[in-house]
Amino acid sequence: MRYPRLRTTWDIQSEMPLEASRRLFSNYYHLLRHMVHLHMGWMPRVGSLDVKVLMGIHVYEDAVFLAVTTKRLKYLGLDPMNLDAPGPELAILIDHLEKFGTWEEYVAAVYNVVKPGLIDVWEQHFTQTDMVLDEPSRRVLSDFLRITSQHISGGMALIETLLGMRGPVSKRVHQATSTIRDHWFQGTSPVEAEQGSGKAPLPSPRPSLDIPRRESFCYQSPDEPPASIEVGVPASEETVRAMLHEQLHREIVSAEICALLSHENPGFPIDFHKDMARWIWDEVRHAQVLESLLGKVGETTWGEFPINLEGFRHLRTLPPSGQLRELVKHTGGRDIAALRNHTRIDMRDTNVFPHVLEYLQTDEEAHEAISHKWADWLDQQG
Repeated sequence: MRYPRLRTTWDIQSEMPLEASRRLFSNYYHLLRHMVHLHMGWMPRVGSLDVKVLMGIHVYEDAVFLAVTTKRLKYLGLDPMNLDAPGPELAILIDHLEKFGTWEEYVAAVYNVVKPGLIDVWEQHFTQTDMVLDEPSRRVLSDFLRITSQHISGGMALIETLLGMRGPVSKRVHQATSTIRDHWFQGTSPVEAEQGSGKAPLPSPRPSLDIPRRESFCYQSPDEPPASIEVGVPASEETVRAMLHEQLHREIVSAEICALLSHENPGFPIDFHKDMARWIWDEVRHAQVLESLLGKVGETTWGEFPINLEGFRHLRTLPPSGQLRELVKHTGGRDIAALRNHTRIDMRDTNVFPHVLEYLQTDEEAHEAISHKWADWLDQQG
């Protein structure tokens, strides 16, 4: 027996041949792969904590897009590891993005042109592909559209700030936007163009980074960071403030190390880059939380205590597997556990303190699992 009231009135309306959908998802893959790669490379080279946080959030979501696109390509009958190279139009766009010499130019191009351009293409793809026949693609595209619109809102606020600085920075922002816009809008957009031939090349890493950037008001001290708080041992408010500040700095360093591990190893599996992006996302959120807690403990602000970058330098001397294993120790899950015991401090929301730190500690335990997973994989690769 049929149930007419449960049946749809759908009729095939597809204007999108399978081959066209494959081409579009292949181009999404190429562009997203390079954007994740470039975000990872630029984030440690940005001084501003606010911009690091913005890039850390967005790189995770773009890495999720990349992983979803990889999965969709497989369902469409393509092997993401053996795609044809990008066509000339998309290859030129990627080359422009890779050659920008400052992070201001890169973010201007991405948030002013590339992401809005992708929204236009995704909306057109969503409209032209059939609502039942290709519903999986439409669901993917719907998420891409919703989240990328949020990216543009945050990115444009950043660009307005950069433009307000005037001088050389403002000129670089204008020039980068003009360069990419001229290329994007010359006829067919790069992500709608035909593919090239031959295997797609890996993204190229930037030169090695010895020291990450910090804001000019952050004093870099050669002294060792403050000693850890012992679990169950009372500590002064000043010590708690110093440790919260140090923990915030450790979270930033961890995000930067993960970014460089991804950026400098573009040939690693897509799941590796997604896991590094997830780790980054957690750490920049932790930085936001800790900055808020600092404001509640004696109205402390970021940069009020000296920072030490020896931990970053040490991690950078290790091979990737060593960095992954040491990174868990560097972030200091034990110190978070100790801080949770200090509820008798002068805060407006005293009960929030241990509650918030429980979340942070849980995330650090998840990072330990990621660390073991990929360090063991690297060891197996020899």
